[in-house]
Amino acid sequence: MNSDEFTYFISERNFVSVVSLLGRLERPALPIFPKILEDLSLRRPKMVIFNCHDLKDLDSCVMGAFAELFACIGSMPAQVSLCFVTPELKERLLTAKLIAPNQIHDNLFDAVGSFLGNMKKAS
Repeated sequence: MNSDEFTYFISERNFVSVVSLLGRLERPALPIFPKILEDLSLRRPKMVIFNCHDLKDLDSCVMGAFAELFACIGSMPAQVSLCFVTPELKERLLTAKLIAPNQIHDNLFDAVGSFLGNMKKAS
């Protein structure tokens, strides 16, 4: 695999699925989005965290597909968060209104902690 070629893997623990994104997320990667959704649908998580640590780029042509993926995950229903987002990507996502500021976290620990805090408030 080319180091820039996009791929992903999902880690799961209890009710949390972490989707690690690796490489460049560009137009050729669009067919992977339905596969990510299918994989998540089988797991039925309460929270999905997109780990962007190894995401090298998010092309503007896939922003719409990313938004659709977030919406589909939200309808599972599952909460969506991102972690390890670069400042540039964070600005692009917020400007496009793809995600709320409280859904972006510095690291995985903070993302899970936010979800657990929301669960306590709901109960």
